[in-house]
Amino acid sequence: MGVLAVVAGIALAAEAAAGVVPIEIDITGLSLAYGDNQSTSSSGSLPKLLYDSHNRDGGTGKPDQATNVGSFAFYSNGVMVGKVDTNQGDFARADVWIPTPPLPFDGTTTTSNLPGRFVFDLLLVNAIPGWGLALTEDQWALRSDSTTIAGDASAVLCSTCQPNQAAIFGLVFDPTRPIHVSFTVTRADDSTDALGAPIYVGSAKITGMMATSSAIPEPASAVLAILGAAGLLGFAGVGRSLCLGASS
Repeated sequence: MGVLAVVAGIALAAEAAAGVVPIEIDITGLSLAYGDNQSTSSSGSLPKLLYDSHNRDGGTGKPDQATNVGSFAFYSNGVMVGKVDTNQGDFARADVWIPTPPLPFDGTTTTSNLPGRFVFDLLLVNAIPGWGLALTEDQWALRSDSTTIAGDASAVLCSTCQPNQAAIFGLVFDPTRPIHVSFTVTRADDSTDALGAPIYVGSAKITGMMATSSAIPEPASAVLAILGAAGLLGFAGVGRSLCLGASS
């Protein structure tokens, strides 16, 4: 254990010397549904879908295609620098779209591949687009048992989602370094979405690195106001160049 601590310390020191610090977003109240994939672009190979429970469509930064969460808590180097909380009247929604093979629900892990087509976005303003952070993934590892679904993926910043990264509390992910997304949701009751798909509720975590020169905390209200103005001044037609969501 002592050797591991020394190695970890050396690694952290190397990162600090390189001018980067670890950053993290913790998400509470994540609500996902598991149902049939109705997308014409992927249902043939991946017939099931994990999605934010309000709407099966997604990926275009539209608030009405995303689902309220409890909160987004933002950390820099292990210290919380701010929080966006819907219980306090803040705007915080998640837009999730993960096609998958049928999950076995026996405790094993299922790998789902759809290069550049998975969506895990955070929306922070009630505008079109409302992105605070838009992420794209190539592959998910999904572990499911009788009550729980857990997922892990490596992500990149969505290149066509603009504006992306609201720099809330001064935190900006370095696009040249790995970004990791994970979630765990549990089937706590018999609730279903509008199409009858079971709903799972839980939490998620997004981790990565940030160049230290970007670490300048700023009030959340000011950042949200700036991003909201940007959303209203000409970004209404911008979105992923992918066909996502349910077919008409």
